[in-house]
Amino acid sequence: MEQPNIKYIEDVAGSDADFKANFIQILKMEFPDEFVHYKNMYAAKNHIETAAIVHKLKHKLNIVGLQDGYRMAVTYEEELKKGKDAMHTDFLPILEVAGAFISTL
Repeated sequence: MEQPNIKYIEDVAGSDADFKANFIQILKMEFPDEFVHYKNMYAAKNHIETAAIVHKLKHKLNIVGLQDGYRMAVTYEEELKKGKDAMHTDFLPILEVAGAFISTL
């Protein structure tokens, strides 16, 4: 499995330490709530809302360098819109890895 990193954040922030800190703070604030929302909507079998939250989460996967996870999220989002949720078991570990990494930032 891919390992998350902060290369994208560093590339975007450049030498602006305040921007980098703010970017990370937003990520740390938003990701846990979105992850919980994802799990709740999945459990409720609300495919449309699950797709909407996967849309948000995929960008955070990209931010932490999980390119394969991002690509999976793109496909999963489209599958959810069709009422299919079989990719959940493959997607959940990616979110767990991202969440664990983000919590250490």
